[in-house]
Amino acid sequence: MRSIFKKIGVMLIMLTSLITQSQVGIGPAPYCMPLYSQIPCNQPWPSNTPGNGVNDFIHSYNTNGATFNIVNNGSGCNAQNLGGTKNYRFWGCQYYMITSPGQVITSNFQSGNVYSQGNTVFVDWNQDGVYNPAVFTGAVPGGERVTSAPGIPAAAAITPMPAWTVPAVAPGIYRMRVRCAYFTTGNTIQPCTNYGYGETEEYNVYVNTTPNTMTVTLTSNSPVCIGNMININTQVTLAPGAGTCVAAIPSFTYA
Repeated sequence: MRSIFKKIGVMLIMLTSLITQSQVGIGPAPYCMPLYSQIPCNQPWPSNTPGNGVNDFIHSYNTNGATFNIVNNGSGCNAQNLGGTKNYRFWGCQYYMITSPGQVITSNFQSGNVYSQGNTVFVDWNQDGVYNPAVFTGAVPGGERVTSAPGIPAAAAITPMPAWTVPAVAPGIYRMRVRCAYFTTGNTIQPCTNYGYGETEEYNVYVNTTPNTMTVTLTSNSPVCIGNMININTQVTLAPGAGTCVAAIPSFTYA
């Protein structure tokens, strides 16, 4: 019986991991895929290891001033297979911003520790699936480049980025793109251009709304006698609008 409970605990850990993953294997459609010719963005040693041959990525990104802020520090490179390896990660499940019109947002960017790289941030305010690269002026519709790191910060420097104000948009979920590129001035980085080295991360911005939740129900054929099979099934129910993550619905059978 102790062995059965141990296996159930392992199953719960596995299930939690599956549910909290972001969209691994699913691209950011309808948004353009931000391409880099040198992939993966960090090879072959762990993130920010001195002497890495390729070390161009967003090591940390965080915001301040929102009701709930993005704090994604020490993330390193997050290249993943999206129809081929891409230096891209959608972090919308784990990290997101909750805000309201009028809040003033500041942010910090930190690159890898080998090469200098610029950084810029876009928010799709009109929700048309396209990042307008024009500079945001506080009006909507208008530019969607909300802020950029000044110039080309030194490698590994924690760089404050200019503040921007959340505009008077309707309540909803807005996509944010944070993009770096090797030795490229932040405010010249384009949302879709193919750069040699760098990384792109995307987040959700919740304006006057909050993320919805999912409910997980576990069922089994317990109790069973020793030597018989125990079946553990999961049912995942997404709340309305909670479709930013893909919920896995596994079932397990243990002897």
